[in-house]
Amino acid sequence: MKRIVLFVLTAFLMMVTLPCLALIGSHDSSAALTEVSGQKETISAAENSRQTQSETDTSASAAEQSKTQTDVSHKTEPPESNTVGDSFKILNTSDGNVVTVDEREFCYGAVAYEMAPSYEKEALKAQCVACYTHFCRLRELQKSEPDEELKGADFKADLTNHEFYMDEECRKEKWGSLYESSMKALKEAVDECFGEYLSEPDGTPIDAAYFAISSGVTEDSKDIFGFESEHLKAVSSPFDRSAPNFQTTVSVSEQEFISALSAMQKEFQIGKDPKIQLHRTQNGGSVLTTSIDGFTFTGEEMRSAFSLRSTCFSIRHQNGTFLFTVLGYGHNVGMSQYGANEMAKQGANYREILQHYYQLSSDQIKRT
Repeated sequence: MKRIVLFVLTAFLMMVTLPCLALIGSHDSSAALTEVSGQKETISAAENSRQTQSETDTSASAAEQSKTQTDVSHKTEPPESNTVGDSFKILNTSDGNVVTVDEREFCYGAVAYEMAPSYEKEALKAQCVACYTHFCRLRELQKSEPDEELKGADFKADLTNHEFYMDEECRKEKWGSLYESSMKALKEAVDECFGEYLSEPDGTPIDAAYFAISSGVTEDSKDIFGFESEHLKAVSSPFDRSAPNFQTTVSVSEQEFISALSAMQKEFQIGKDPKIQLHRTQNGGSVLTTSIDGFTFTGEEMRSAFSLRSTCFSIRHQNGTFLFTVLGYGHNVGMSQYGANEMAKQGANYREILQHYYQLSSDQIKRT
């Protein structure tokens, strides 16, 4: 209890200072390069697109994935099986085959895909429960309203390229000489919480989104994904601001800038001194829309076009170059993986981490 009080107090103090950041409060690109704590890195748009797997923005909520994978509502009837199952069936998008993976093995591979095994055990456990919840929800969505395109699978993934799940061969290749010690740490964490999931009152798995690094405050799912979820509300994640590469910059020439945006809007053009306005969320400061000389693009379109690590960015036009300053990494909804690890370092256990990021009570962490 003392740990939670200490963390909440720290979070409150950090939230009080956040409005001072120009990146979060600004609607004008002129305040783009405000100094903030945390390591800075300058990378080109091309280099930025080649990020390491351990930092990738791999996770949307189950509801968001269901829109693209199953085309059904994120609301489901209470599951008949209460999420119990011994395997996951995955449609491999690389070859069209359905692969069956044992649940425990899948959790090993899913956590390995999302977190470095050197993370704190309690953070790895929190990630395991979140992963298991996420994919159980997708499985229940398929039971509720099957998508024929999935060929009986629970969800789809590019398994050939190890999307969402790293099989044993991939783990051995990635970890090399550290495989045995890494697998030992991973198994200890997963085995201690295997079968636990985050539950709605009716037993349905909650939307359990997660991502790499927040801007200091997570986002409300309504702002980013377009739907309300009582478990995906904005919460403070102050430790993220100390993460390596918390702040990054991407430099783009005028020609590259115009070419990329013209691909989305053929009429796009800019004046000699382009006017740039950013409309942000009130919580984490993610850019919802970007207006450039009267042309409007979503924050996600800008992120994709210029390989930005998140939509929490500012832009400055200077000497024929557009300079993006970016905070955090990922969609910024749900559990911050870096924040979870830092909470674990402060003494929080995996249940306290999950309760903080998903705003739930201890009795909503259940076992299948």
